Amino acid sequence: MLLLSARSVAVFAAVAFACLGGAPRAGGAGEPGNPQPLPAEAPANLKKNFLVAAGSTSPDGRFAVIFPTLESSEAKDAKDYVVALRPFRIVTELKTRWPYFQNQSNSGTTTEWLRDGTAALVTIESKWGPGDIFLLEFREGQLARETDLGARIRQVLLPDFKAAKAERYNDENEFVLEPDGSSASVKFGPGGAVRIRCLGSTDPKGMGGSRSWKGRLVAEWSVAQGRFARQKVTRLAVGKSREG
Repeated sequence: MLLLSARSVAVFAAVAFACLGGAPRAGGAGEPGNPQPLPAEAPANLKKNFLVAAGSTSPDGRFAVIFPTLESSEAKDAKDYVVALRPFRIVTELKTRWPYFQNQSNSGTTTEWLRDGTAALVTIESKWGPGDIFLLEFREGQLARETDLGARIRQVLLPDFKAAKAERYNDENEFVLEPDGSSASVKFGPGGAVRIRCLGSTDPKGMGGSRSWKGRLVAEWSVAQGRFARQKVTRLAVGKSREG
């Protein structure tokens, strides 16, 4: 029996999707447009194997997010990066277990910049909502601080998940993050703070199974202080236990 890695299955699905005439998901859900080639001064191997994510370029044109092409998606360096465009250099790797690559199904990237270009929110989407969320802060043309905001959000939701004695979503994740409504789950608000309104769920399909859990987080992350300024978790649902 031929065993395929999760990455290989995703690549196969992306190839099939493209061959069947599916529209490219270059910029990810909520980020329309087509990816762009890397600038001429980028190294040849990177120009061949990576694309600039649509809508990810900073207001001053200095920084952007790049992701692997479909053809290079299984290479060792097939990761998502934040890069400087002028002159070209890799600024940081977005440390995610599931890097986005061109035309990947049920995934995508979105990037929101503050107007002054001092901070960016980069989200790697998953099937149900935000998979990874990174807050990047820049000072004097350099990366000053990088925060795994998705991990911080999960840390806040985790105690309520544990208190509910719910079953995990799967072996890799206690729960997944979902948008709470139609708007972006995590976005910049007035004054540059990050507004967060999202759901944690072990039952994104809404099957109502036993020992399922869903909770809402409403919070604000202070970019200046590097911490939550406020946070509130509300339990929305818990399924019945198998014993009960």
